[in-house]
Amino acid sequence: MITSSILEDKPTTPIEMILQTEPEAMDFFRKRYLRLNHAMRDYKAVSFHQARLGKQSFCWTGVRRYWIWEFPPIRLFINNRKGVVFEVAPDLTVDEALDAFGVYEEVMGLVRKPLLRLSEQFRLEMQGRKAAEGYEMRFPKMSTDELRDFVLRFSDGHIWTSRHVQDIGMVFMPVIFGCLSIPEKTQEKIFKNLMGNPGPEPVMTEKPEKPKVPESPKEPEKPNYREVDPKEIEQIKSNIEWQDTDTTDIDAYHAKIEADNKPLRRAYDKAMRLWAVQVADWQAECERDEINYTDAIQAWEKENEGFDAKHAKWVKEMARWNVVMYGVGEQFHRDLGCVWADEEKHNHPRGRYVNGCPSFTECCLMHRDDFTRAMQAAGLEMNRREKIKV
Repeated sequence: MITSSILEDKPTTPIEMILQTEPEAMDFFRKRYLRLNHAMRDYKAVSFHQARLGKQSFCWTGVRRYWIWEFPPIRLFINNRKGVVFEVAPDLTVDEALDAFGVYEEVMGLVRKPLLRLSEQFRLEMQGRKAAEGYEMRFPKMSTDELRDFVLRFSDGHIWTSRHVQDIGMVFMPVIFGCLSIPEKTQEKIFKNLMGNPGPEPVMTEKPEKPKVPESPKEPEKPNYREVDPKEIEQIKSNIEWQDTDTTDIDAYHAKIEADNKPLRRAYDKAMRLWAVQVADWQAECERDEINYTDAIQAWEKENEGFDAKHAKWVKEMARWNVVMYGVGEQFHRDLGCVWADEEKHNHPRGRYVNGCPSFTECCLMHRDDFTRAMQAAGLEMNRREKIKV
């Protein structure tokens, strides 16, 4: 029987074995891993990966059959029932292991090409969390009777929570108006030792507009000169033959035409000379505008020299700042279990939306421990109601 020694020759280890040295890194990884499970919820794990990674590198059969993809330092073990086992080279550091998982997320299309490495995101988030330690939002615990009433009202469908709606802000209006925001004095204390806000996005100065070409002088219309009429010439010649006149009449006729055309020609020549001067002035104006525009463009380019690099730097700094802010927010709301409101006890004068969700102008905040207890009790209550005998 032919056997393969690939797994023995190039050993890997589950990424959790490396991340367990830093509990925060393990929690960070698990949150990211949930996104993969969410993306695969409607697909089989093997076909999901085959559609994105192509044919597997090889298969391995032990207790179960696994489809294996390799792109060092990553090795994936995929089974439709067991899901995805993500392994990496055993000599990686925590940051290197996280970066490897970040590469996997990008290859799988779970995220767009990130501006920051996954390990950098983790470190920045931890930086924000540590800065907010000791300033967490405090929530009073509910009594047993209050929790019991909450569970019963929730089971009866009268209570709405932020964990069970999509648009939290539109259901719980106080959230939109900042009931969960960090107070300014607390922000000053938290951000005192953090990186500074990158500030507003750099904007290029407005590019000079190309001047409109002035309207060119209109060329004078050529006058309608009087021309020799062949019929009149024939008539004069006929009169000469009949000796009613002599040949001088033909010369007189041509002289009369020339006399009539002379003022027209003089006026047209004068207009053409004036037009030529206007055209010269127009061309000079166009050339001046072109020179001024070229100078303005050169000055604009010099003023905005290096803007792309400056903007790219700001984008990366803003990405770093957003991750830090996310960490601050996660730590500040660490104990928040949910936002909730009761249809009968809390005001929602706007009634229900078309999608069936109310809009509360009042709401309550619940501690995460209370929320865990309440949901466990609600699950038991739902099961009891389903099995009740009548």
